[in-house]
Formats: sequence, structure tokens, C-alpha cells
Amino acid sequence: MVRVSKMSKPWDVWVKRWQSAVTACTQMGGDGQIMIAPPATIEQVIGVEGSIGCRLPDSFRKVLLEFSAAVEVSWELPDDVEPPEWLEEVVTGYCYWDLNQIPNVEENRKSWIEKVFNEADDPIGEVWRDKLAFLDVHNGDLMAFELNAGSDGPVVYLAHDDEIMNGYRLGDNFVDFMNRWTVLGCPGPEIWQLDPFLYSPSGGIEPCREEGVVWRRWFGLG
Repeated sequence: MVRVSKMSKPWDVWVKRWQSAVTACTQMGGDGQIMIAPPATIEQVIGVEGSIGCRLPDSFRKVLLEFSAAVEVSWELPDDVEPPEWLEEVVTGYCYWDLNQIPNVEENRKSWIEKVFNEADDPIGEVWRDKLAFLDVHNGDLMAFELNAGSDGPVVYLAHDDEIMNGYRLGDNFVDFMNRWTVLGCPGPEIWQLDPFLYSPSGGIEPCREEGVVWRRWFGLG
């Protein structure tokens, strides 16, 4: 687990890391932006929970209520810049959540199960069940919470056409996931961009191992 100082809220560190990533990208000639909305109200959170039929995971709920109801951070390297070997496909970053969009993202997950993974023995569909999706990945995949692991379940990746990476754990809960991902500047979120930083199905994003160290040094994140 990647830890942050107890003297500040975890999102204070996330914002600094997002700023560093966008700055690093623009210095290479790329583009980047950061949008952070105000915190959600408890009434807004309860309203969404009523819509999706379950309580939001504890750490995600805390982030929504105390930090921001919606965040969008993105960056994209220019075409003429090539990352180091083994990291050539890490060319964009995208971190996003929006409380108001969660019912739509969750409906997308259910639609995949109903229309595509509807066989009882479908190995991909089995992983997609008992989840709560919160982020639509541009290639049709999803990031989601595991619902059968207590009130603050892990963040997992739901891949629609990759049985190997489907269900990979990205963090032990939302805050742990963000603590790990932001160290790298939030590359991805497609699985092929996250893959260099995933060493096992249950270990989460590991930003401090070899590929992470190489990436951060090259990208200019220290």
C-alpha cells in the first residue's frame, strides 16, 4: 500500500501529482488539463445511492463528500515523443469520476452482462458481476468496485475482451488506488497502459517497482 502523510488529506497529494504530470507533459510539447468540482452534498450522494440500489464504498464516499464530486484530469504526449522501452504504449493519462454519471456507468456494466456476457459459465461475465462501475474506459472496459468484499471494497479493472487482465485489482480501496495511480501521473486508463505497472492479479498498481521508477524518471515526476 502506498501511503501519504497523515498531516494532510490524501487528495492534497493527488492534486500536486496531477499538476506535476500535466506540467511534465506540456513541457514535452503535449497537452493537459485539470478540472476539480466542489464536494458533493450528502443529499446528492444519497440520491445516487438510491438510483443504483447500494451504498457507495466508504473511501469513495468520503472523497466525494470532502474533496470533489467530479474530477477530470487528462494529458497526452505529442506523437514525436516516445517513452522508454517496455513503456512505448504509455502515451496518455486520464483520471475521471463524476457522482452524477455513476448510474449511467453502472447501467453500462449491466448492459454488457445482459447483452454479451449472459451465459452462466461465461468467464468474463462472471468477473463483471457483483461490481459497481464508476469509470468508463475509452475502449469499452470499466473500472469498478468489488461489492462482495465489505463496505470499502477494492478497485478492479473489468476488461471486455481480455480474460487474463479481467478482474485485476488496482488498489485495496478507492483511496489506496488513487494513492498508487497518482504517483505515476495516472497513465491510462486502458489496460495496455496500466499493464507495465501491474505485476499480479491481486497486487494492485505498483508505482515503485522497476517500470514505475523508469517511467517517473523519464516523465519528470521525480
